[in-house]
Amino acid sequence: MPGALLVTRPRARSEKGTTLRSPQAVVLCAAVLLAVGTTACQSAGSPGAGPGAGSADGVVIDPPAAQTAPGSSLQFAATAPDAAAQIVWSVAETNGGTIDGTGLYTAPLTEGTYHVIATAASGGAQQTATVVVSQGGGSSAPPSDGTTPWAPSPSDPSWVNVRAYGAVGDGVADDTAAFRSAAATGKNLFVPAPPVAYRLTGVVQIQSSVYGDGSMPEIRMDGSDGDPDQGTTHNIFLVQGYQGPGLVLNGLHLNGQWDGSGTNGEWAHGVNINASSNVTVQFCNIERAYGDDVFVGSFSTTVSNNIVVQNNTLSNPRRCNVAVNNATGVTIRNNSVVKTGTYVAAIDLEPDPLGFQFVRGVSIDGNAFNVVAQEYGAGAISLNSPSGNPSSGDVSVTNNRGTWVPAYSYMDVVSGSGGLVGIVPHLSWYNVTASNDTQG
Repeated sequence: MPGALLVTRPRARSEKGTTLRSPQAVVLCAAVLLAVGTTACQSAGSPGAGPGAGSADGVVIDPPAAQTAPGSSLQFAATAPDAAAQIVWSVAETNGGTIDGTGLYTAPLTEGTYHVIATAASGGAQQTATVVVSQGGGSSAPPSDGTTPWAPSPSDPSWVNVRAYGAVGDGVADDTAAFRSAAATGKNLFVPAPPVAYRLTGVVQIQSSVYGDGSMPEIRMDGSDGDPDQGTTHNIFLVQGYQGPGLVLNGLHLNGQWDGSGTNGEWAHGVNINASSNVTVQFCNIERAYGDDVFVGSFSTTVSNNIVVQNNTLSNPRRCNVAVNNATGVTIRNNSVVKTGTYVAAIDLEPDPLGFQFVRGVSIDGNAFNVVAQEYGAGAISLNSPSGNPSSGDVSVTNNRGTWVPAYSYMDVVSGSGGLVGIVPHLSWYNVTASNDTQG
């Protein structure tokens, strides 16, 4: 069989894509019946599915029918009557995508209906699964979370697929140029599930929204040194000077790959929002930035404004989970904040001593903290405003929960915060309030 792969039974891997259930599964499975003459076709895991479900001559393939977006990946599994038998994976159509030795299928960029074949090496028993490759049901309105399978309508010219610009996503190829080319169109970026992960070696500057396909596609920064020159070389996404009606990063897994010990720099951020307004980061998993998971601010007199960081998992950066140095109207809510390092703080509001930076109008609400003791007895939320800058204040810290080590008493510990918030002594902040922040 041309292009077939001989392998042992596939190892377990989380499925990416959408397994079709009734009634769509019935339609697709009917197509399978016509193609290969099977006598049974059920979605794996559906009521009544048992040995032999979705099988021919005892070969079982899971899922038997599925839908996924162009360029996305989908994991298949199969067993033969002899549990130790090897499985050969192939795709019936020459332009129908590829499948590796573990049953990991990568869809083509062209929409259509394709067929994945699992063949038992001994005996030749065979089963076929039908895969519908489609951008979706015609709606380009993204879902309100990061895990609902979704793709923009192919007729919507405001979106581009990074795979169409050459992104490979195998964790080896350098996808930086592909992401930059897609971003240079000025259109919204659609990031489908990669076979492994997209690999970047440099920053991608964006001026439009970036959405995953519901699988939380992983984007890794490779070779980061923390940007000790305080540049942006190894930031994953840079939003610079955006003043449009709204830019959203949604449903992405951003991995800065900080090794937990490097101290060369602290400026290689997961998301860098600089001198920009109306930006939302939501439903993302941002981890191991060699800097801050999310940085908000600027190093000019143009402050960042109306920034929302919500419903994310932010974990184990070199510096801060969220850092704000020059901004107004910042909302940080409903995030999972995990910090096992002791450097600086989990959330740091800290203008630099430049004479013009300030932080005002910040709401930190409903977050779940898991933060170890921070250096110098700082609070998990730390406020620091060097003298000589305009005044900073109007900070509200409410309804947060979890575990943290209270700020040391020599800090100006904010009443009602349970020690969550510490202000560096003798530095003035006005109207900082806290309530209902509880450990446990």
